[in-house]
Amino acid sequence: MGTGKPKRTQKGLRPNVYFDVCPDLPGLAAHWGLRNLLDEAYWRRSHYKGMKIPYGQLEYQELDKELGVPALLKLLSSGKDLVETVIDRLLKMTGAAEGKPTKSVRERWLRIETTLNARLALACALAGSRHVASIFAPVLPWRLSATDLFPCRIRGWLEAKRYDHEFGQPDLLLVSDRQLVMVEMKVRGNKGAVQKYDASQFVKYANLAIYAHEHLGLEDICHVILTPRGGQSPFLRPDLWIQETDAGSGRMTINLDGLEEAVRKTGWYDRLSDPEARSKYADLFRGMPVMLKHYDQLGRATPGVRESRSWLRAAHIQLDRLIDASEPAKRG
Repeated sequence: MGTGKPKRTQKGLRPNVYFDVCPDLPGLAAHWGLRNLLDEAYWRRSHYKGMKIPYGQLEYQELDKELGVPALLKLLSSGKDLVETVIDRLLKMTGAAEGKPTKSVRERWLRIETTLNARLALACALAGSRHVASIFAPVLPWRLSATDLFPCRIRGWLEAKRYDHEFGQPDLLLVSDRQLVMVEMKVRGNKGAVQKYDASQFVKYANLAIYAHEHLGLEDICHVILTPRGGQSPFLRPDLWIQETDAGSGRMTINLDGLEEAVRKTGWYDRLSDPEARSKYADLFRGMPVMLKHYDQLGRATPGVRESRSWLRAAHIQLDRLIDASEPAKRG
């Protein structure tokens, strides 16, 4: 006989959003940085055109096992490019190069935004927290209050749903004891390859900034948008929500009324038109610098006397190839 009581089922845990900070140990840091590429290739596999065999969970697990910390240390000591190693394995695992010139498929995959996002994350992971500040200092609007700046990613229930209707997942997050830098990357493999940065995406980043200030106690927050030099604007309908961009500093002024109009046909319109929420956005935009910068403005780090130059050299390789691949492809 049953008790008549409803049977309770254990629901999957969805913890609140938290920051997954890159470990400041070389092997683990390389693994953390490369996992960004493995994750993005899985969730955004539609970006990698031409896969004949799906890149599913089994393939993901196999590749993750292959690229454990000992294997990564060996690859790095040999001077090999970790990103190219992953792309080559993906090409082989998915049969994407079969029947086509392998070189053309490989070059296309190395230039797409998802791959280049992973290059920047890996460069910061390899450089280590002590040197990330040197890389980003030329594009930041203020002096860093700490010598260390840690790469991190948003985790938690955002990950369970893959995306969150509240926050955006920046291409890279950098955090110190009181500062947060949200990095958005726009690249152009060719004239028609621009993925426009729209007002809704900006609102999600603004939500993250408000959350970081109110719940994590971070005081200095800025948003850096990295783009190649020249070419068309990376923004969608910028005349509505971007009031002006200073030609010298690259600092952008956000038009809150225009931002509300730009999201009128989305779910964000009610939020922006709510007086209490609107007041928070207004306060944020008065204090949070939004900077438009270029990849070739990123700095380089100099190793200390006791530090391994090989790790910084590997980080600089990623930065150099990122800068080169982010520019429009030259047509022969």
